[in-house]
Amino acid sequence: IKCNIRARKVSELQKEKGFEGVIAATRKTTPDQLIERDSKYPDLSELLRGPTSDNYAKRVSQHEYDFVKENTTIIPSVLSDLIDQLQCRCFMGILPEIKRAWVTIDHRLCMWNYTDGTDLTWYDDQDQIICSVGLVNPRPDIFGDNIKYLLILTTRIAVSVLAVSVTSGPMNDGTDDQITLIATDIAAPANNVTFTQVVGTDEGRVFLVGDGQLFELDYLRQGTWFGRSSDLIVRTAKPYSAYLPTFLRQSPLVEIKSIALDNERKVLYLLSSQSGIEVYYLGANGHDFTPVARNTDILNSARLACRQSSTILDTNEFEIQSIHIISIAESKKIHLLAMTTHGIRLYFTHQKDALRMTTTYQQPMTRTTTPSVVPNALELIHVRLPPSAEASCSLSLHHGGPTALSGQQPNYQLFGIIHAAYYDCGALLAAKTLGQEQQQQQEDRKTVLLMTSMDLGDYSNQLTGGNNNTMGTTTTTNMSSLSYGNNNQQQQRMTLVETSAIIESDGNVYAIAEANPQKRGKRTMNEITDTLSNSPRRFLVLTDKGVTFFKKQRPVDVLQQLLLDTQGDINTHRREFEAFFERYGRVQSCAMCLAIICGNLHNQELVPVIRAASFLFFEFGGSPTAAAVTTLGGNYLGRAIGTSGTTYSGKHDGFALYFARLIAPVWKLKVFENSADRKKNEQRSKFQASLLKAQCELDHLKRFMDANPEFHVSASFGDSRFQSADQGMLQVLVEILQWLPELARNEVQTLTLESMLSTPRGRVLTRELVIATINKYGAQHIHVGYDIVSDLLRRKCSSFFGPSDVAFYRGVENLQRAKKAEAEYERTSALSESLELFKEAADYLTEEKLTEICNDYAQQRFHVGCVELPLERAKKIDPQQQGLAYMEAKNPPGDARLQFYQGRMQCYQLVFHALASVKSLLQSGNTNEVYVAHVFSTALTHNKDKLFHYALYHWFQQKGMMSELLAVDTPYLIPYFKEYVDEVEGMEFLWQYYRRREQYYEAALYLEALATRPHNGLDLQKRMEHLAMAVVNASCRDSKRQQQQESTQLLQNLEHRVTVARIQLRLQQTLESRGGSDNEQGARSLDHQLFDINDLFNKFARHYGILDEILFIMKVTGHYDMIYLKEIWQTIITQNEKEATESHISPFATLKTRIIYLGDRLYPSPTAFPVDLIVDILEHYCFEHKRQLPTGYVVDSLRSAGVPIEVLLDVYTVSIENKKPTWHGPDEYEYLQHQFQYLKQLLG
Repeated sequence: IKCNIRARKVSELQKEKGFEGVIAATRKTTPDQLIERDSKYPDLSELLRGPTSDNYAKRVSQHEYDFVKENTTIIPSVLSDLIDQLQCRCFMGILPEIKRAWVTIDHRLCMWNYTDGTDLTWYDDQDQIICSVGLVNPRPDIFGDNIKYLLILTTRIAVSVLAVSVTSGPMNDGTDDQITLIATDIAAPANNVTFTQVVGTDEGRVFLVGDGQLFELDYLRQGTWFGRSSDLIVRTAKPYSAYLPTFLRQSPLVEIKSIALDNERKVLYLLSSQSGIEVYYLGANGHDFTPVARNTDILNSARLACRQSSTILDTNEFEIQSIHIISIAESKKIHLLAMTTHGIRLYFTHQKDALRMTTTYQQPMTRTTTPSVVPNALELIHVRLPPSAEASCSLSLHHGGPTALSGQQPNYQLFGIIHAAYYDCGALLAAKTLGQEQQQQQEDRKTVLLMTSMDLGDYSNQLTGGNNNTMGTTTTTNMSSLSYGNNNQQQQRMTLVETSAIIESDGNVYAIAEANPQKRGKRTMNEITDTLSNSPRRFLVLTDKGVTFFKKQRPVDVLQQLLLDTQGDINTHRREFEAFFERYGRVQSCAMCLAIICGNLHNQELVPVIRAASFLFFEFGGSPTAAAVTTLGGNYLGRAIGTSGTTYSGKHDGFALYFARLIAPVWKLKVFENSADRKKNEQRSKFQASLLKAQCELDHLKRFMDANPEFHVSASFGDSRFQSADQGMLQVLVEILQWLPELARNEVQTLTLESMLSTPRGRVLTRELVIATINKYGAQHIHVGYDIVSDLLRRKCSSFFGPSDVAFYRGVENLQRAKKAEAEYERTSALSESLELFKEAADYLTEEKLTEICNDYAQQRFHVGCVELPLERAKKIDPQQQGLAYMEAKNPPGDARLQFYQGRMQCYQLVFHALASVKSLLQSGNTNEVYVAHVFSTALTHNKDKLFHYALYHWFQQKGMMSELLAVDTPYLIPYFKEYVDEVEGMEFLWQYYRRREQYYEAALYLEALATRPHNGLDLQKRMEHLAMAVVNASCRDSKRQQQQESTQLLQNLEHRVTVARIQLRLQQTLESRGGSDNEQGARSLDHQLFDINDLFNKFARHYGILDEILFIMKVTGHYDMIYLKEIWQTIITQNEKEATESHISPFATLKTRIIYLGDRLYPSPTAFPVDLIVDILEHYCFEHKRQLPTGYVVDSLRSAGVPIEVLLDVYTVSIENKKPTWHGPDEYEYLQHQFQYLKQLLG
C-alpha cells in the first residue's frame, strides 16, 4: 500500500465523537501513566542505603517460595559411560543461546539438548585435550546469514573456531532447533597456554583467559581474508612479549582469574587471583582497549564499609570468587557486582563519585544506546552481607517441588565455599560446597545452592507506605490518575530487602546459567507487573548428574499455585489468601486475579482455578466509596464550589492496571518499519507476533467482561458516561489489532500503536492508510462492489471507525468510482453521492483532506461540490456561529471565538478558489456561462451563512467584480455594505444598487450623503458630480415611493446645494490661480466638505478678498449693504487699475471687460448689482479720466453687461433731475449732461 503521509497540525483534526469519546474516557485512567509507573523501578543505588546492608525476609509459607524446581534432564547414558571411562580430563558447561550443554571427554566435544537429553552433536577432529569451550557472536560481514554463532575450542596447542548454524525445528521455540558445526580454517597457536574462559562481545571480538593473562583472538587482521591465519594478542602483557620465545616469557605479576563483559556500556572487567579488579574501556564502537582503573585494595575498602556492623572480614578468608555485570535496567550508577567465596556481595561503580551525581549518563539509556561518558574509576560503594541461617529457608529437592528438610537443619551459611555463581537483574544463584567441618557430619561431600531475589511483597509495601488495601489514592469521578502517590519521596525511603533460600543440590555444580540469555540485562525488575502469558525466569544448574531447571516464581505464579494447591477452596484457606492480598495490595492482587483468569481461559483443566480466581477478584476486590465534598473556594457569586471524589475499588483499579499491562508491550512500538533489509523484516515479524499476543490477551479480557457485565456497569455508579469506557477502549484495541498487520507494509517510521490509537496525528495517518487501501483495492474489485473497504471497516472495526469515519470512506470510494466511471450519468451520480457522504463527515475532515477533495471535484468539473462541502464543514465546526459573533464584536483581541472565525475562513477560502477556478474556465472558453452561473448562484443564494456572505462580498470587492455583485439580491448584502465596508465604497455601491432597482429616492439620498459627508476622501469636483447625479435621480419618478412631496423637497434641497457648490468650486479655482501657500491651503480645505453659503462668504470669499464671489453670494442670499457694496466696487476699480498698470495695458479696457462679466453674473440683482450705485461710481471714475475716455463709456459697458437702455435712462434722469450732491459742481454736471445726451442719442 503506497500513500503519502503528511504531517498535520493537531488543530486541523476534528475528532470523531464516537471513537474519540472512548479514547477520552479511557485516557482519564491514563494508560500511559499506568504503563510508565509499572516500568518504573528504583535504581539499585537508591535501594542500597548506607555502606552495608543485610535485610532479608524469610518465607513463612511454602507457597511463597521464589525458586522452585521444575525438572532435571539427566546426562545421556552414552556420555555417562564415556565419563566413567575417562582417561585424562573432563570439562562441562552450558550454552543457553543454542539450548545445549557441552562435555569434553579428552579430545572430544559433545553437545546435547538439555531440554530433553537428545540430539547429541559430536566433534572429534581434535587430537588434543579440549580445555574450554565458548560460544560467541561472529564479526559482521564475514560469515553468511546462516551462521549465528562461533564455537571457540581451546587446547594447549591451538585455538580453533567452528561456525554454528542453527535450523529452527517444528516447535519454533528453540527446544528442537538443529545445530550444525561447520569447520573453518580460523585457528591460532595457543603456545601451551591453558585457557579457562572464553567471552565474546556483540561486535564479534573474542577474549580468552589463560595462564593468568588476557588474550584476544584476532581473526581478521589487515591483509587477510576468510581462511587466512589468525593470531592471539596478549592484552595484559608488555607489547614486546609477543615476540619472545615461550620459555623467556615471564609469568604475570597479577594473574587474571576471570573476566566479565558489559556489552551495554562497552566495559571489560578483569578479576585477578589476588582479588583485585581492573577496568578496560572498549570504546563507544566496541573496538578499543583502553585501561581505565585498577582496584587492588578492595579488602580494606570493604573493612571500612563494615566498621559499623558486627561483621569482621578475615584477610585469609577474603577472596573474590566471581564478578558479574549490573545491567542498565537495574542501575545506572552501580556497574559491577563481585561475589566472595563466603557469599559477601561487593557493589562497584566505574564512575568517580557516581552516587553524588544526579545522573551518571547524559541521556536516557535504552537497549540500543551506549553510555555517553567513559568510565574513569573503580570504587566500592556498598557491601551486602550474606543471609543468616534464620533468614533463609532450607529446602531439599524431592519430586513435586521443594519441601522443608527434616530433622535438624545444618547451618549452611557458616560453612562452605562458593565456587560458582550467576547474577542478573536482581536474581542470585550461587553453588556452595560444604567445608571440611561440615563433611565430618555427613558421609559424602555435598553442594547446596544459595538463591536470593528481591522481596516484591516488601517492595509493594514500601512503595505504598504500608497501605496495601487500596491504591491509596482518592480521585474524582473522571479517574484522573491511578498512582501510588509521591513515588519520589517513597523511593527515597526504600531499602533492598531480599528473600533467600538454601536448596540442596543433587550433585556437584559445574555451571549456572539462565535459560533465555537474549533477555540478559533486559528483564523487568518489577515482576509484579508480569502476566502469565510471559514466561517466568528459568535457571539452569549443570551438575555431574544432569541439568536441573529452576523457575523463579512471580507473584502471579505464587497466587496461581496457591489456588492449585488449595483446589480453589478459598473459604477453608481464607487466611492464606487474605495474607496474599495484604502482602501485595488489593489492586495488585486483583490485577493478578485477572491475569490468572484470562491466561487460563483456553485450559479446560483449570476451570476450577478460573472460577476461584474470579471469586477472589469480586470477593476481595472491595467496593468503591464516595469521598467527602471538598470546598475549593468562592466564585464570583460568593458561593462555595465543591467537588465530589470517588475512591475506586481494588477491582476497578486492578482492571485498569491489568489492561495497561496487556497493551504495554505494543503500546510504544512502531507500527510500521521499512522492510528493505533482513533485520527490519525480523523486527516486523516480532511486532506482528506481539500484536497477535496482545490481541489474544485482550480478547480473553473481553470474554471475562462479557461473562461479568455487572462489573463494568456497577463500577460507574450508574453514570452512563463511564459504563463503556474500559470496555469501549478494549473493543477498539481488539478490532484495530486485527486490522493493523495488513497495513504494516507501509514505510512509516515514527508511528507507535499509542499514537495511532490515541493522538490526532494517529487518526490522520489511519485515515491516509485507509484511503490508500481504497485507491489500491477499491478500483481493482469494482466488479464485486466499489465499497468493499468501507463495508469491511463497518463490519469489523465499528468501534475504531465510527459512523463519520465510514461515511468519509464511502465518500472516497464514490469519488474513486466517479473517476473510473465511463457513463456521464454514473459519474455525476457518484459525485453527488460522494458529496452527501462527505457532508455527513464534514467535521471529521482535516483542512488538507478537504482541500484534496475539492481539488478532485474541480478536476471532475463538479464545482458545486467545492462550494457546498466547505460550507457544510464551516457549519459543523462552528454550529453556534461563534465566528460571526466574533466579527460582529469588531474582532476583540484575545477572544476565544477567534479560532472559530479562523476555522470558517479556511473553509471559505476553498469556496473562493472554486469560484475563481470556474471563472477562469469561462474566460478560457472551457465551459459555458450557464454552468458558471449555476456555481455562483449556489454560493450566493443556496445558503444562509451570514458570515460566508460577508466574506464572499469581500472577495467580490477584491476581485473587482462589483458589477456582478450589483445583480445579487440577498438579505445580507445591504447590511454588509452599510456596516462592514468603507463608508465611501459602501455608499458608492448602494446608490448604484438602488438605481439599478429603480429606487431613485434612496439612490439620491446616498449620492447626497456621498457629496456632503465631510472628510471622506472625495475632492470637490467629485462631490459636485455626486450632487449632479443626485439631482438626476431625484428628478426621476420613483414608483416605490408614494409620497411625491418628499421627492420634491429633496430635489429643491439638492438644487440649492448644487448652486452653493458651484460658488465653492469658483472660490477654489480662484485660490488655485492666485498661487501662494496660504491660497493653496485654502483651496485644499474646500475639498474636505461642502460648506454652506455663510461659511463660504465669511471664511473664504471675504477672508481671501474674492470680490466677484462676494457679490455673487450677496446676490444669492439677497443681502444688501450699500456701504460695503460701494466699497467693493471701488475696490474692483482700484484693483483693475493696479493690475493694468503692472501689465502696461489700458485699465479702461480691462475695466469694461470686468463690468460686462459681473453684469452677466449679477444683473439683475438689487443687492449685488444696483445699477444706480454702479453708474454713480463708474461715472465719477470716468470724470476723473475724461480726457482718456470717450463719451458713453459707462453706458456702453453696462449695455454690454446686459443692463437695458431704459433702465440706464431712468438712472441718469434721476441723477440729473435730482442733482445729486456728487454732481453739483459745474464741470461734474456738464460731464453728466454729455453722458445723458449720448444715452438719448442711442434711443434715437
